[in-house]
Amino acid sequence: MNLEELFSLQAELDKIISINHNLAHNNLFSKKIIALIVEVSELANATRCFKYWSYKQPEPKEIVLEEFADCLHFTISLGVEIGFNNFNKIIYEKCSVPLYEQFLNLYIDVNDFLACHNEENFISIFNDLICMGLSMNFTIIELFDSYIKKYEYFKNTYKFVYKVKQDCSDLIK
Repeated sequence: MNLEELFSLQAELDKIISINHNLAHNNLFSKKIIALIVEVSELANATRCFKYWSYKQPEPKEIVLEEFADCLHFTISLGVEIGFNNFNKIIYEKCSVPLYEQFLNLYIDVNDFLACHNEENFISIFNDLICMGLSMNFTIIELFDSYIKKYEYFKNTYKFVYKVKQDCSDLIK
């Protein structure tokens, strides 16, 4: 699975969500930004990288990966929204700074993107997110597979909801 395919899947999922929630004419950019910030915070909480006062260990790998997939979901959705397609500018490398500083950098990048939603700021978010995932010792395959797993879950959920809505509308007629 490559990035172009992930963006294509996300565009499809965004369309399904839009149909199911009657959002065709809504501007969701700011809501997606908030969702990304919340998901990044949930990821930080799962890693516990900032909790210097605690003895508790990070969440299991599967939970951290699931939280990462949520971040990737909203990041890609924002990329789809701005029409991003310059995939050769995405860098796949580990970061050398501590994980908690990577989270701070990501928050700054998201804020910059909110102020000016251009390709350069989007690339910063995406590169920082991938770098963070690699720094957590996940592989690109694991990161992208976690996204696919989450995508399949959402797609199946929305197909079910749509079918139930259709079945119920037939009963009302």
